[in-house]
Amino acid sequence: MQSSVLPRLVEPELHRLAHGLQEASSAGVLDGDDVICIAATTAGRVVSRTLQPGTRVPAWCTANGRVLVAALPADEAAAWIERQSMQSLTPRTLTDRQRLADEIATARRQGWAAVDQELEPGLRTVAVPLAGRQGTVRAAINVSVSAERFSMQDLIDTCLPALRQAQKALRPLL
Repeated sequence: MQSSVLPRLVEPELHRLAHGLQEASSAGVLDGDDVICIAATTAGRVVSRTLQPGTRVPAWCTANGRVLVAALPADEAAAWIERQSMQSLTPRTLTDRQRLADEIATARRQGWAAVDQELEPGLRTVAVPLAGRQGTVRAAINVSVSAERFSMQDLIDTCLPALRQAQKALRPLL
């Protein structure tokens, strides 16, 4: 992973995001049923132990995972959803396949996803996909915050515009 070009391309933008917002930011790629973190920065605020390069997390309950699955062809996304274990990781974890399918369809339609404490209690995340010039999604980036400091609406209102700017800046590089 360290020799991969993708982490080196996204890291400067992650630093701009994290330091501009004073929150954590990471990038991930879909690997089967998981998202692998390829780059991360915290700007001094550590909100999750999963924000480390090389860490694997279940894609179905993460914002990065949902935007990455949303980028798959519809039949592949449906098959992907069917094979998920859907076990509860927190009291807020989505465990119904139809609701997951609805969330992924919403992410596909709006171009972003947000997750409220589904992977870890107290962790809220919003993510956007990273596509290259040809439109192929290669990764996703997110901003992660503490639920004590941000409501979901504040997360979206504050962090999504910055994520969109990063997405736009990275498009010609991918």
